[in-house]
Formats: sequence, C-alpha cells, structure tokens
Amino acid sequence: MQAGHQAKYQDIVATVVSVAIHAIVLTFLLLNLNITTSAFHAEQTEVEPILSEVVDEIAIREEQERQAEEERRRQREEAARQARLAQAEREAEERRQAEIRRQREEEAKRRAAAEAKRRGSGRGETRGSGRG
Repeated sequence: MQAGHQAKYQDIVATVVSVAIHAIVLTFLLLNLNITTSAFHAEQTEVEPILSEVVDEIAIREEQERQAEEERRRQREEAARQARLAQAEREAEERRQAEIRRQREEEAKRRAAAEAKRRGSGRGETRGSGRG
C-alpha cells in the first residue's frame, strides 16, 4: 500500500509543480503582452508630424533644365578638348612623318654622294692600273 500511496503523492506533486510552472509562464506572457501593447500605444501618440515644404513644379522644371544645360555645356567642352587632342596628335604625326622624309632624303643624298665619290675614285684607279 505504501507503493500506491507514494505513487499518488508523486502524481499530486507533479500536478502542483506543472500548474505552478504554467501559472508563472502565463503571468510572464501576460505581463510582456501588456508592456508591449502599452509601449506600442505610447509610441504612436508621441509621433511628431514630418515637416514638409511645398515645392513649385516650375522651380523643379527650371532646375532640371539648368542641370541639363550644364550637362550639355560639359559635353561640348569635352568634345572640344577631344578635338584639340586629336588635332595635336595629327600635327605631331605630320611632324614625325616630315622628319622621317627629311631623314630619308638626307640618307639618299649621302648615298648618292658616296656613290658618286666611289665612281669617281673607282675610274681613276682603273685607268692608273691599266697603264702601269
């Protein structure tokens, strides 16, 4: 009988502990729910309106036009700069080509002079060696 009595005692203790734990959890949940809802309502009542400014449509269009004109001006300046760079590059290439032509002409003149000198000195040697 003592075993039955002890089992009944354990059942009662387990039931009381279970009810106590559930009561504590339920209390915490209710307190947390109350705190959350009261904080939520308090925040809503304290919200300040956002200050705004009425913007004129014409002012917006004028600013957009000004920005577009500024962009077009910047593009024109960039195109002019690119054109100047391209022109300078062409001129530099022309100078380089002219220098190459000048060097070739000088080389051709040197070769012609050396050939003339060689022919002139070559003729004199042949005559001298044939007579001697």
